[in-house]
Amino acid sequence: MLGLQLGITLLVAACGGLVARRMKIPTGALTGAILAAAALKLMTPFAYFPRNMRILTQFCSGMLIGSRITRKDFRQIHRLAFPIFILLVSMMLMNLTFALSIHYFGGLDMTTALFASAPGGMSDMAIIAQDYGADPVYVSFIQLIRVVFILSCFPTLYQLVSKKQLYPKCLNRFCARGDLTQQQISHPSTQERWTGLFRTVLAGLLGGSLFYSLGIASGALIGALTFCALLNCWHGKLFFPRKMRLAIQIFTGTYIGVQITAKAIAILPSLLVPFVIILLGTVLFAYGIGILLCRLFHFDFLTCMMMGTPGGLNEMSLIADEFHCDVPKIVTLHTARIICVISIFPRLLPLFSHL
Repeated sequence: MLGLQLGITLLVAACGGLVARRMKIPTGALTGAILAAAALKLMTPFAYFPRNMRILTQFCSGMLIGSRITRKDFRQIHRLAFPIFILLVSMMLMNLTFALSIHYFGGLDMTTALFASAPGGMSDMAIIAQDYGADPVYVSFIQLIRVVFILSCFPTLYQLVSKKQLYPKCLNRFCARGDLTQQQISHPSTQERWTGLFRTVLAGLLGGSLFYSLGIASGALIGALTFCALLNCWHGKLFFPRKMRLAIQIFTGTYIGVQITAKAIAILPSLLVPFVIILLGTVLFAYGIGILLCRLFHFDFLTCMMMGTPGGLNEMSLIADEFHCDVPKIVTLHTARIICVISIFPRLLPLFSHL
């Protein structure tokens, strides 16, 4: 029965993703899958997506990204130490600002407001929040809406920024994108592709399994990405079909869509003010940090905006790849963000809980 439910869910999500992609909606496969899966969840009892399949998408995303990272990208990593520091400090200030606004205008207690506005993962924040006395239900709902909003609406914002050139002209948008051009020009033979795919899958499975078994946040993705990137820089000739990006987006959108329940919809009116604060604040923060990083470090502005968008690592890497941004930089910044949010933020947040 569960197998049939999974098949129906994936079929509906895939149809939604393909229709949205055909309509040329930014990251349409991801957005369409989210909306289709959510509609199925709310309207029927058939929606089902096991959590371990989310891990599978992380493995594939890590392989896709890692197989495209070159020695040139690694040489640029030393430039990211200061941007990482600025981003983390900015996100801590953002977290505190959002929490104070939610506490005083939205009626939530300060501890719940702090965890609800923390730029971490929905499930991670909800689990950690309960240990500190916050309301995990409110935390998870606000985090869920933030993630859905970012993945559904931010691609349109990125496209608007891209087409209308609503960014500082300190750097041409088509520079600092990694080594994509060289990779797109090469055309390996069929045998080389199969051999490269085997190396990529083997390295990705080894790295992802190791990091996941160590309990590292987003370990499957980070491990697969790290091992594939290291192997590609040392040996080269890795290969992972770019068409898999479409399937990964549909799987990721399905997972997110089935998290939207009738209970989540019913609680929305009571959280309207916190939602408005979080959603508008996230847009302003992403644009502001994009300007700051762009002017200080002369990175591509769209890449800088994605660095400052607190979405999931897997999802943001897929969106960055869709827009041909500098994926290695974005993955590095978001990896640092996730590690910091999960390991450091929970210990700092209680210090502000009595404001």
